Amino acid sequence: MEKCILNLTYNLDFNPYETMTKNIFIILIYLLLQTNLQAKEEIILISTSMGDIKIKLLDNKTPLTKENFLQYMQSGFYNDTIFHRADRAAMIIQGGGYTADLTLKTPLFPAIKNEALDSPSNTRGTIAMAARGTIIQSQFFINLTDNSRHFDTDFFANQAGFAVFAEVIEGMDIVEQISLVKTKNVGVLRRVPLEPIIIQKIDFFVEPEAEPEPEPIEISDKTKSETLFNWAEEKFPELFPNHLESFELTLTSSETPFLVRGIYPTTQNYMGTNNGDVFVFGELWNGLAKIGKLNTFYEMIIKEENKK
Repeated sequence: MEKCILNLTYNLDFNPYETMTKNIFIILIYLLLQTNLQAKEEIILISTSMGDIKIKLLDNKTPLTKENFLQYMQSGFYNDTIFHRADRAAMIIQGGGYTADLTLKTPLFPAIKNEALDSPSNTRGTIAMAARGTIIQSQFFINLTDNSRHFDTDFFANQAGFAVFAEVIEGMDIVEQISLVKTKNVGVLRRVPLEPIIIQKIDFFVEPEAEPEPEPIEISDKTKSETLFNWAEEKFPELFPNHLESFELTLTSSETPFLVRGIYPTTQNYMGTNNGDVFVFGELWNGLAKIGKLNTFYEMIIKEENKK
């Protein structure tokens, strides 16, 4: 038996703990990046003359088809084209190639490979390029129902069907409305809407900026006091029977003046506020009495007013 001799070369500076830590750090960074990439969905807004349709591009299955659509979108090719086919028989709406006068636009990019064999199914709400074989250019359609049986493969020609690259996430009601418009046949085109359905623009969806919270309106203690005084006169006419003007009253016991409403001639009562507190004055309260906080009274009054 031959002897197997293993020649090991040792690195005296090798630190297994440090190496393991670095590897774990690299793995965590990789996972974090992957998570962020997956979380960043490509959302597209199709703005039409009948309303907006929001779609999500699907990942990985049909990269050439997705890139082809994005090229046409970013070039502005789709802007002011139409949905030239609203077909309840085939259960699709189709667009992205004709202008409102039914002029076929010249494609900007070379035809691409059909990725239908690897694509998701043509189920309701999915979006596929509107061509079989390798003549795939700009036109696309949206499925109104599950068309997978007929569209995933071409059972007549025994070849790949239509490559799905996106799905509707908002606006299927708009898709349905488009599919129900009155149509006509024009030359080789079938089921053309009588009134053009304009694709005004296709672009990445951008979340609208949230409107800033309105600055809270600062209510002065004087305004709150006047509100309280008016409320008390209305609620307790037996104590505060007349509407009087408010005035400031300086007392030696307080550094800041009181805002006072009174004196009421028939009751000799009066009420006032000072430093956020509410006071009443009169024989009924044996002189001066603090009865609560101004803010508490004011909030109670406002809630009461809002219920009316």
